[in-house]
Formats: sequence, C-alpha cells, structure tokens
Amino acid sequence: MRATGLPLDERGRIRCEAALRVVDHPEVFAGGDCAAVPDLAAAEPDATCPPSAQHAVRQGKRMGANILASVRGEALNTATRGRSPAWAYTGAWPRSTASR
Repeated sequence: MRATGLPLDERGRIRCEAALRVVDHPEVFAGGDCAAVPDLAAAEPDATCPPSAQHAVRQGKRMGANILASVRGEALNTATRGRSPAWAYTGAWPRSTASR
C-alpha cells in the first residue's frame, strides 16, 4: 500500500471518508480490508470498520453505487446499517412437542 502514495493509517490501510473516497483524493475510492473506513455505528469517534468480509461486502456495494453517483454528479451515500449481531450454533436445539 505504501507504494501507492495514498494516505495510510497506523496499520497501513488506506484512509477513507465514510463515502469510501480516499482522504485528500476524491477521485479515488477504496474499501475492504485494505481501507480504513470510518465506522459510523461505533461509539468511538475515530473508530474504523474491522477488516472483515461482513464490512467488505457492504462497502463494495456502496462503493459501486458511489462511483456511479460520482460520475453522474450526484450525492454520495455515507449510510451504514451498523453491525450485525454475531451468533454461534451450539447444537442444543430444544425438541419440539410436535415430534413426541
């Protein structure tokens, strides 16, 4: 990432705005695990989204829409849905009374 000359955070990720544009480079967009995207759902003001597939998929959809909006001269989307709850299956499903 350093070879790009784009601004990086302390972890070496490309610094982005909430609309996924690179800070100080409005013509460049970035997302996914190489990008430090503000986490608007976090309580901390400077928090960034973790480099996970959950965020990358959402960012990819938003980035595509924002690139198109940018070309058309329209407003960019900075909306976020927040974090999805995490859960794990433990194998302990209750038995249904209908199967007895």
